[in-house]
Amino acid sequence: MSSSLGPPIARRQRRVLRPAASQRSPFIDYNKKKTFSSNEAVNKLYAALLYWVRHHKGANDEATSPEIIRYGAFYISLKELVDSMKPVQLLSKIVIETGILHIMDNLPEGSKKVVMPLRFSINLQQGIHNVNEIKKKFDYKNRLDKKDLVMLPVLECADVTDKEGGRHYWVFNVNLRDERSEVLDSSRTLDNIVLMTTASTIAGAVRQLCRKHYPKFSIEHFQIIDIDVPKQLGNNECGLFALLNATEWNGSQLPNYDPREVLNIRKKLTYDWVTSVHNTAPWRKLLRYDKE
Repeated sequence: MSSSLGPPIARRQRRVLRPAASQRSPFIDYNKKKTFSSNEAVNKLYAALLYWVRHHKGANDEATSPEIIRYGAFYISLKELVDSMKPVQLLSKIVIETGILHIMDNLPEGSKKVVMPLRFSINLQQGIHNVNEIKKKFDYKNRLDKKDLVMLPVLECADVTDKEGGRHYWVFNVNLRDERSEVLDSSRTLDNIVLMTTASTIAGAVRQLCRKHYPKFSIEHFQIIDIDVPKQLGNNECGLFALLNATEWNGSQLPNYDPREVLNIRKKLTYDWVTSVHNTAPWRKLLRYDKE
């Protein structure tokens, strides 16, 4: 702008805008800020993974890409991890399963939370619950009735007959402590008919499982409610948010986290999974990674 129009306008210092009290979610603890700032170790590992998948012979080939994470019998290749966790990408089902295993491996002793495998949601959306793996998890000997939170991460299927699933992740939670079913979705609310229909179908399948395995413990009266969680800003961030919500939700509140930190969230989750004490894959040798 020409200076002939007068002296320059003094710029005010930008201030942080906080939602008005009437607009705040009762399920977010705004006094508990969770940040994902990247330190040198996190950035170094993330850069090494992206470098090696491009430059290591065979690393970018599905048939030959080496194992980078192994939790027990479950493993994931370097290519599978990087294809999902590099910027802007949608997380694959196997990467979500990796995140779920990490959550379960790191629950504190005596935790009353359980997070079910993602693959269960494909069956439950079709109302199918008579599957051996699902029945085994819900078996009475596991005493799910003594838990507070039974979480079912969901890959929503645009067509319920599609066994491969869809492109949107969210979390269905049975809050046994507060006697309600909860939907934690980073882009929609239960005003969305598709979300409400899917949640109702899953709730019905879970009720069937409880009738069979816990006949003396009823969840028939549980209502489905929205948990107003932080909302994603990009199209491919739902998987990250679903994992964060499954990790942080305690049945009452979540810490406040900034959706704009999505790249740092990718880096931090990747770092935590790879460096976990439960990871038995030879990742240091693979990446020629010097010990910190």
